[in-house]
Amino acid sequence: MALVSLFPEILQHIPTASLGGVLVYTGFKLVAPKAIRNLAQYGRIPPLIYI
Repeated sequence: MALVSLFPEILQHIPTASLGGVLVYTGFKLVAPKAIRNLAQYGRIPPLIYI
């Protein structure tokens, strides 16, 4: 966050798609497969909401 607030002009040169890719990758790394399996006992919808 400090980089974004101190150097906003540098952030404008980074393509939006690559920033989105970093966010998607980070999100997938935060998902715990074991938690999804545990949610499956409550039906099909809760795991889909979690993802």
